[in-house]
Amino acid sequence: MKAPFIHPNALVESENIGNGSSIWAFTHIMKNARIGTNCNIGDHNFIESGVIIGNNVTLIGEHAECDMCGGKYTIQNNKILPL
Repeated sequence: MKAPFIHPNALVESENIGNGSSIWAFTHIMKNARIGTNCNIGDHNFIESGVIIGNNVTLIGEHAECDMCGGKYTIQNNKILPL
């Protein structure tokens, strides 16, 4: 299985990033967040501790300074979300 890609300008504090996922520039993923397999987390997203993102999910940030996926949310499998 393909290891996750983490852009050098992303801040990833979580160790729970699924295989085949891509984390792009200026994204911040806090400790204890979980990202499933084959996810695409676009640039300038913020994912708070405790958030669970399922498999095959794409997050697309339209306004980088305002985008946030936080709190105790679960995003189910196979979703594409413009934040």
